[in-house]
Amino acid sequence: MTHLRAFLTSLTVALAISPCLAQENATAAPRFQLTEYLGETWTQELVTFPMTLPDAFPPDRLAVRSEEGDLLPAQFAPETPGQRQGRVCFVVDLPPNARQTWTLVPQATAPKTDLLLREDDATASLEFGASKLAVRCPWGQTEWPGGIPAAEAPAPVQAVRLSEGTWGCSAQMHSPRRLLSLTTEVLHSGPVVAEVRLRYSFEGDKTYTVQLRALAGQEVLTVTERSDLDEGAGFSRRPRAEGSPEGNFFYATYDQDLVERGSYWTMRFDAGLEPDRMAWQPRHQVWSSLDKPGTPHGNSCGYVVGGRADGNTAEPGEPRWTFALPPVPGPLVTLNPTHGEWILNVSNWAGVYSSRPAANFLALMALHASAWDNPHENLIVFENDAQSQLQAVLPINTGSRVWGLYAGPRDDSIAYPADWPEERDIPPRRRENDSPSSTTPGPHS
Repeated sequence: MTHLRAFLTSLTVALAISPCLAQENATAAPRFQLTEYLGETWTQELVTFPMTLPDAFPPDRLAVRSEEGDLLPAQFAPETPGQRQGRVCFVVDLPPNARQTWTLVPQATAPKTDLLLREDDATASLEFGASKLAVRCPWGQTEWPGGIPAAEAPAPVQAVRLSEGTWGCSAQMHSPRRLLSLTTEVLHSGPVVAEVRLRYSFEGDKTYTVQLRALAGQEVLTVTERSDLDEGAGFSRRPRAEGSPEGNFFYATYDQDLVERGSYWTMRFDAGLEPDRMAWQPRHQVWSSLDKPGTPHGNSCGYVVGGRADGNTAEPGEPRWTFALPPVPGPLVTLNPTHGEWILNVSNWAGVYSSRPAANFLALMALHASAWDNPHENLIVFENDAQSQLQAVLPINTGSRVWGLYAGPRDDSIAYPADWPEERDIPPRRRENDSPSSTTPGPHS
């Protein structure tokens, strides 16, 4: 199982782990019980418990000890600064059907961590993340009397440190509203979880907030966004074929002219990546899939990949669910946290990489469908821009969303070079919404 699939699978059924706090009195060492019910193996799972921290326990020097004597770093987050009421968290591995008991213990020194919060006052930026993945985001507090165009402000993620240590990507903000201020604050600094919050204040008393969260030792950052910038920007277009009945519903589509109607920011996959391939698991059609091979007709994109009319086929000798990027402008993949039944080219995740000798793979993943408000105005779209350069468009209209940013070695992420037989030898995959193959990420199942 790849790193990417393992992460997504753990998020999908996290409720299979049942946590329980056992605390006999206010001074006794708190004990935490975990039970696994589904017969699955869980790795690097974050668990949290509400609790009152005993007076003898220093909030910044904590660990949990198993019944076998193993120690893991623990972190306490008070409900309000200085209080003993709050939550404790730690990261565990849980075998199938296991029952574990962990006891909170004080430590003489702060636990070691690979979480990173490095301020750079010269560039007003913060390097945030962990050893396997970090981003550069704005830092400090800045006010602009009278406001500035959004394009002059730093985007929430200005660059990404890729798996081999190089920095890649670039980003830019876009909004018809002027930006008045930008503030970054650290919410948690480890040793288990690090979290920062960015607050953009726009004219008209409008705001856009971004929370970035990193877990120690992991290669994924979680991004939670909320905005009230634009009520109905109209990022979704539902074309009606000529002669069809009024009110007939068609697949929703997205195109570059739609972003002009609202606010958004772009993540451009340029320096350090130079991708010519995309990995994703289509729900319906790939951008170049046609009604009949060799014809110029098909879905709303109508592109041809790799000189073939059938874009549902990987390039010869390459893994399944990987596709060459088309050479023309247009939308490619829409990220949706649900099944996306009425949206073209939809997926829960998509990753980009180079087919040439390279080490980097970068993916975005739509997470936690229940946390998305007004999702059809805030779906993430992968597209080739007007210069046919690949980028992600992230609308910030009224609503909210949660997504993950993943970076890892290419070969670990997509099993490249291919270990899959020729496409013609593979039986057709099921497409039902409730089939395992429709929800399991990665090129294999």
